[in-house]
Amino acid sequence: MTEKRTYSIARIGGDGIGPE
Repeated sequence: MTEKRTYSIARIGGDGIGPE
């Protein structure tokens, strides 16, 4: 899991693969 994914998860709330 990359930092970008972790950031996306925190941003979206559980997706991690969608947009920022």
